[in-house]
Amino acid sequence: MSEIVLPGALAPVTESQVYARSEGYIKSRLVDIGDRVKAGQLLVEIDTPELGEQLRQSHYRYDQFMAQSGATKAALVLAQANLRLAEVTLQRTEKLVKEGILSKQEYDNQKAVYDVRAAETASAEANLKAADEGKRSVNSDVERLIFLTKFQKVTAPFDGIVTSRTCEVGNLITAAAVASGRELFRIADPASLRVMINVPQPNVPGDSCRNARGIDGSRISGT
Repeated sequence: MSEIVLPGALAPVTESQVYARSEGYIKSRLVDIGDRVKAGQLLVEIDTPELGEQLRQSHYRYDQFMAQSGATKAALVLAQANLRLAEVTLQRTEKLVKEGILSKQEYDNQKAVYDVRAAETASAEANLKAADEGKRSVNSDVERLIFLTKFQKVTAPFDGIVTSRTCEVGNLITAAAVASGRELFRIADPASLRVMINVPQPNVPGDSCRNARGIDGSRISGT
């Protein structure tokens, strides 16, 4: 069996790029190329002034809807009380009209008052529903923004060594950079390595090639 000497390359089995998922400026960078990191270790902090402003505005809108909801609840309670009073008055008027004590005009007047009170109650109920829906919508927005603030801290996905760094304090991370997947770091785990060797086809016997298997266990076919 002939022997040949070929160059090879060592590559880690586990290697990953680390990306930013939040727009803003890099506030601090805590690691550099060659540093060993642990899973969950903080790598970069991102200052997100626009996100902070959006969160403040959402909190303000939520407080407004809370105040509106309280006011509409009070208005609804008053409207319901007026409606009950109008209903009782209408029933009494109807009874007195049947007994001939009051005229039909008195009944019509009280019926109009009752209809107005019923419309006021329906309006107050609609206003309360709208305020509650607005409050829920803004609350969902607040929760979404709070969730996004978690991405201000970029952490290591696993134990390893920083093999590449393409960021520096003060760098602006734009929406385009986030969407394009521009990496901040590359981290590799040196605990497990593999050797990559390109063997020329003429140096691979047919039987050897047919019996060879790749790293993942799949058979390598050849001619």
